[in-house]
Amino acid sequence: EGGTLPTPAISALSHGIEFIERIGLSEISDRISALSKFGVEMISSVPNMIIYGSNMGIIAFNKKGVASDLVAERLDEKGICVRGGFHCAPMAHTAIGTESEGAVRVSLSYFSTKYELYRLYKALKCISL
Repeated sequence: EGGTLPTPAISALSHGIEFIERIGLSEISDRISALSKFGVEMISSVPNMIIYGSNMGIIAFNKKGVASDLVAERLDEKGICVRGGFHCAPMAHTAIGTESEGAVRVSLSYFSTKYELYRLYKALKCISL
């Protein structure tokens, strides 16, 4: 088929595979798991937080009585990027019981740091809602 090949995407996939082979999948998994655990500890220590769970780098939570998109907006004002509201997995919201209010989602990667999670913790403690 004629057309422009997605050369940047092909190159990125190749480099991603090389990275995983170099670091190792278990090292990547262990790091993300440890960061997730630390993030849950930080967030749950803030008053009125509801943690819905953490699964391999995804932490879903809400602040009692506050819309998730408002929490995300306040965090954005402090330079912290999270996703609030309803995500592209409505059945996941049904499963965790957030189909009426949505949730704040933190997405972690191998490159995330404890410092970033500490900044999230401090921001959650300080934001006015």
